[in-house]
Amino acid sequence: MPEKKEVSMPKLDWRFLILTGVIFFGIGIGVFIYGVQLRAGEENFSHYWVLAAILVWGGANQVQKGIQRKEVVKKKPS
Repeated sequence: MPEKKEVSMPKLDWRFLILTGVIFFGIGIGVFIYGVQLRAGEENFSHYWVLAAILVWGGANQVQKGIQRKEVVKKKPS
């Protein structure tokens, strides 16, 4: 059985992670508001709320990773 080589993920800059998280979070809030408008119009809205929840969760996760990476970079001696 051949050895599996692990593909390393590139370390993204902490600023990029925070920016991506904020964008996801903002889009999630926008999709949630759109779902509320559909609910007021008595149309199908639940799949928009699920999408909004996933986007907000993903955005919060990216921001958390960015903050953790910033602390590591700050502690690292240059």
